[in-house]
Amino acid sequence: MKRLERKGGGRKMFLCADGRMETAPLLCFYKNLLRMNLTYLFNTVILTMLSKMEKFMGKPETDLAERIMNKTLELLLEKEPEEISVRDIAKACGVTATSLYYYYKDKDALFTEVKLRCVREMDKYIAERVDDEAARQRRLSKPEPFAEMKAALAAFRDWAFDNPRIALLVMGRLKADIQNDPEKMEKYYRSTMWGKNMLDKAVAAGLIESADTLLDASLCVAALWGAIESVLLNRTVPQYWTQQGGIDFTNKMIDFLAKSLTLKKRQK
Repeated sequence: MKRLERKGGGRKMFLCADGRMETAPLLCFYKNLLRMNLTYLFNTVILTMLSKMEKFMGKPETDLAERIMNKTLELLLEKEPEEISVRDIAKACGVTATSLYYYYKDKDALFTEVKLRCVREMDKYIAERVDDEAARQRRLSKPEPFAEMKAALAAFRDWAFDNPRIALLVMGRLKADIQNDPEKMEKYYRSTMWGKNMLDKAVAAGLIESADTLLDASLCVAALWGAIESVLLNRTVPQYWTQQGGIDFTNKMIDFLAKSLTLKKRQK
């Protein structure tokens, strides 16, 4: 509030913050105070609104990332990976292609994440089954050799039979770009590493013989997948195309793999 005097005398005038002239200093003071309070209130309201908008806008971003993964998986189950473009994925998600690049550097990176998510779900399923079998073995007076490994292989088979299209996608059609990423390599082959650890324990307990447990675990997974794929794609005789026929077919492979490792120990 600034006091001004008119030239030639007259009443004293006070310049208020709003640019108007008032003769009463108290009125001018209250005008200035009101203006300050309104400015503070306005700023507070704006900041509060921006804060809420920021939180609100953050949620759709999380939802969008999940929607991108889900829609991409849906497309991969319908088409070959090379037939799907970034524009196709963006259209399915109802966004622009630019929005996808905010989350993934390119299509291959997105496909890799989709594959790794499927692998994580498979690993979780297998781990639960192995834990149940391990608990059962601890209750036995004489634990069964190779029991946990057989449980892991059977769980892998059951997951594939319950999710045939995803299994065929993950194990065959979708090539993940993970060669130069040790962290992703570890995540992708976690089940195989579990198999290796199980064989290591069996070797240490004198139950089996294996010069290379990682190789033997990898061969077990590869051999069983070959049997599973034969059932899923009807590449074996028709009697094994049914659910029970497929279980019988793959159980024979699991028993064969278990015996092939224990046989080495007996022959020595």
